Amino acid sequence: MDYQKKKLLTQSVGYLQAHLQLTSEFLTALKDDILTAEEVSTVQKDDTSSGKVLELVCLLKQKDNRTYLRFVELLEHRNCHNVTALFKPKKNGAPTPDKRTMQLLQAELPDIPEAKLKTVAMLIVPKSLHQTDITDLQNKLDTANRALESKMTLRQRSDLSNDLTTPGRMSRLSTPDSPVGGATSRMSVAKWDVPSLEDEMRQMLREKDSVIVRKDEEYGKLKEILDETQQEYQDTLDLNSKYLDIIRQLNHMQVQMMATPRQQQELKALEEQLEQSQAKVKELESELSTVASEQDEKQKELDKLQRRERKYKETLNLSADADEEQIQARILEIVENGTMSRTELQKIKTELTKMRQSKVAVEERLNVLMREKEKIEFHMRQQNLTLKKMYRRRDARDTIEAAHSMLTANVGPRVSAELRLPSIDRSFSMEATNKTMSRYCMFCRSEYQPQKPQVCRVHFRALRGGKWTCCKDENHRSAGCMQLPHFYIEITVDKKIFLTDGARYMDIT
Repeated sequence: MDYQKKKLLTQSVGYLQAHLQLTSEFLTALKDDILTAEEVSTVQKDDTSSGKVLELVCLLKQKDNRTYLRFVELLEHRNCHNVTALFKPKKNGAPTPDKRTMQLLQAELPDIPEAKLKTVAMLIVPKSLHQTDITDLQNKLDTANRALESKMTLRQRSDLSNDLTTPGRMSRLSTPDSPVGGATSRMSVAKWDVPSLEDEMRQMLREKDSVIVRKDEEYGKLKEILDETQQEYQDTLDLNSKYLDIIRQLNHMQVQMMATPRQQQELKALEEQLEQSQAKVKELESELSTVASEQDEKQKELDKLQRRERKYKETLNLSADADEEQIQARILEIVENGTMSRTELQKIKTELTKMRQSKVAVEERLNVLMREKEKIEFHMRQQNLTLKKMYRRRDARDTIEAAHSMLTANVGPRVSAELRLPSIDRSFSMEATNKTMSRYCMFCRSEYQPQKPQVCRVHFRALRGGKWTCCKDENHRSAGCMQLPHFYIEITVDKKIFLTDGARYMDIT
């Protein structure tokens, strides 16, 4: 409701100035229910009827919706039906979009459904709604500038007159060396002519000062109205930028719907390869887990055999790191001394032989499992690299197609021009800047030169094997395969930085 209220009030300013009469009775009614006493006095201070209406509209924009509806009811109560018709929304069903905006969108985006175009068209505010108000404010601003210049001229004249009438300085008519004959005539001039000239000069200065004060008040009022309108204008620009983005998204949807079957087939083949690679990675992961579990089992079996071997070596009074020769020598020593029976020695010897054979088999199996594990891990790393490459190809395809859509199949120029509102010239408060600047293109990485072509050619994929992956050209072919308009970083003399394509500017200072 707030946006609709401001929109209706902005559209109806000219009509209100032509048809609404702010009489004292009407202002009294406003004072009772809608405006405060200070606001009514502010409206009454303006000399012209159009200025009073403009002041009233500015005050109504600041009120809430309930006060705005009471104002509409007051107009109806006073039989101002030709004025209240502007403030009431349509009653027959849902609101309808602007016809001219709808025609522009249908002409530029014929393949987008009408329902989506209607939703966007209802939210767009064409610049024609604000052209009249901005033109009127510009005229008033020029008038205020001229008044300011006249004010400065009047102040210079007043300073000059003050110098002429400063005490201690005598007027030319009352100087003793005046060529008028006789002391009586000099006294007569000093008594009658000089005071009348001073009174006339003071009266002129008082009139000029009153004019300056009145012009200052008018200038301040116009400046406040201009600042408020500039803020509303900036809000409208932000809103239109938002809906320009919506139109670009619709345009991108249109480009996607019109994609060639070959691109669809390539994308489908890429997705199938991606699925196969993902399945291969899962299979390798399962094999790796199986090999790792078998390796753990064999390691446990090896640890068990080593414990039994240490136990038998302790029985023979040998250290844990004794080799086969030391074991045989110890057995012969026990046989010669007769400390153990031959049966026990033969049993220990047989067990040690079995454990040694089992240990060798387990160690060989562990080595095989280690080699298989390293091989599977190598294949997994290769598959992961392949997956990352396919992910990049898939994401880069969407990004490049979107960029190409934004650069080559952008919103139609008529729709873009319609959504760019006019700006207000505020030359009286802006400092002049030098036109010298430096530009640097972000695509071809070169500085701006007038003799250069208006487009640059670039490659948008990396080199591989001495060739560009985007067009398969050799490395020595320096010209790019993609043609784009220059996109500059512009730095002005006063250290302001812009991004620009030559027609549009975005301040990033």
